[in-house]
Amino acid sequence: MFFEPVVFSVLSSIFPTIRIWPDVTFSTLIELYSEMIGLFGLQHESWYYHELLDYVTSRTDRKVVLTGHSMGGGIARLVGSIVGTPSVTFSPPGFVQSYSKLIHHIGGMSMKVDRTSLHHRNFAVVPEYDPITMIDAQAGMTQKISCDTPHLSMQLSCHMLEGTICNLVEHCGSPRRRISSCLFEHNIAGATEDMLPRVLATISKPEIYVSFGVTVSIVLSMLLRRRHRKMRTPLSSPTHRSRKNNLPGRFPHSSRDLQPPHPSLYVRRNSVI
Repeated sequence: MFFEPVVFSVLSSIFPTIRIWPDVTFSTLIELYSEMIGLFGLQHESWYYHELLDYVTSRTDRKVVLTGHSMGGGIARLVGSIVGTPSVTFSPPGFVQSYSKLIHHIGGMSMKVDRTSLHHRNFAVVPEYDPITMIDAQAGMTQKISCDTPHLSMQLSCHMLEGTICNLVEHCGSPRRRISSCLFEHNIAGATEDMLPRVLATISKPEIYVSFGVTVSIVLSMLLRRRHRKMRTPLSSPTHRSRKNNLPGRFPHSSRDLQPPHPSLYVRRNSVI
């Protein structure tokens, strides 16, 4: 669902000029890439937001507020922007660059992409040092909060919902006094046991290998093209150097400048003409 923005983030470290591209350019390229892999039947179908979209649209007699954490927060923001429902999410990934792809996947190419809906009725709590929130580009109203365990940020400690709740309780309090105190301790061993099967199940899908192969081929082709351009860069010809040194009013610097050019240079020059 957010594979393409991650690829562009990796490519931006190799080609820094990618960082100045606007989000609309990323969105167009991601949509074209999604249509290309869809022609080969490799498009990922289990994006999980169709069921939520059907449920929200069926509840016309209730006022629904969507919420979620991490991937669930990203899905809540997406569905909320489509049906106009407010959403309150925690540590969600951005969805600005992937919005066109997801919208057309839901309603077809005839569905209009309204980017103004990305910034309305959308509130997200974003902890610092959280790598998940750095995926894609954030939209709407975001509240940045501190992380109580920044030394464990590489172990996704700042992404845990328990740490976010403890931070909010400590700084904002609980008016109804439902939570008197909160202590968050992060253990990477327990998180690894829960997340490892899901990660292995995700990377074993064929569309992941196809996307990875396409990305590697694009990077290699760009590197080879740049190398080919460097090899074809013309060097200064000895003929031009001798002409420059033998201009009127200029004396040669050495005896080598007095020697006539090699005959092969004239042959090369005539062959070019």
